[in-house]
Amino acid sequence: MRRLIVVCAVLAIATTCLAQSNIPPCPKHIEVPEYPPIARTAHIVGQVGVKLTIDADGNVSDVQVVSEEPYPRLLWRSTVDNARKWTFEKPVRAPYELTITYEYGFDKSLPVNHGDGPPIMKVVLDLPNHVSILSNERVVVAADSKMKKQ
Repeated sequence: MRRLIVVCAVLAIATTCLAQSNIPPCPKHIEVPEYPPIARTAHIVGQVGVKLTIDADGNVSDVQVVSEEPYPRLLWRSTVDNARKWTFEKPVRAPYELTITYEYGFDKSLPVNHGDGPPIMKVVLDLPNHVSILSNERVVVAADSKMKKQ
């Protein structure tokens, strides 16, 4: 009976240790992502999923696009460039793979930009797996309509 209890205790400890090794390493440095200007101007929204490979020092050694919708070419380059700049605490095991979804969209609660001034951005980090990059709406005013108002 005593042997069974010891075996169960050892298995419980081993299971706990193995489960903890699956905990993603904490980010040490996160570069604030930007909404690609062309995609923002064209009002392109979508998601890009990237798989990061984190080396033993906590650096991102590789980034691969694993899912993209609906306009991948306008959003994925910015996503990959941003993810390469992140650093993490040293992982328990290396290399460590982590998948992050970047979501690009517009937030109507942000003030509207009428073409004068830089965009207003809001970045929401729901770590470790989700980043939202939200921008305000931009209203493009045609030159003729400005002349008629004057």
